[in-house]
Amino acid sequence: FEHLPIIPEQWKLKAKTKTRKQLTVLKKLIKQASQLIHAGDPDREGQLLVDQVIEEAKISQAKKQSTQRLLISDLNLSAVKKSLSNMRSNRDFIPLSVSALARSRADWLFGMNLTRAYTLAGQ
Repeated sequence: FEHLPIIPEQWKLKAKTKTRKQLTVLKKLIKQASQLIHAGDPDREGQLLVDQVIEEAKISQAKKQSTQRLLISDLNLSAVKKSLSNMRSNRDFIPLSVSALARSRADWLFGMNLTRAYTLAGQ
């Protein structure tokens, strides 16, 4: 119990071995692109996932600021065309990304700490 709560001093992400090559290809393509369009799932986890890949690519601040967000929730042609004509700045979705990150970290903290606490209490 003296080691609880477990709270990381620094949160680190590490690519899975089986997806590392894909991430390397994505980072290269992101750096080569003149314009980025974030077309991830239109929910908070989709926002966070693509934002983390963009962050991992270590692009210039100017390119990051010009990144657009494409929100597609319906795949019929007219809906996709409408979405393409209504893109917004990806910066508008920072709160959505932060919300997903907060939930992810809270899930980790609760899971890690409660599992440890209940395991010790149940011995």
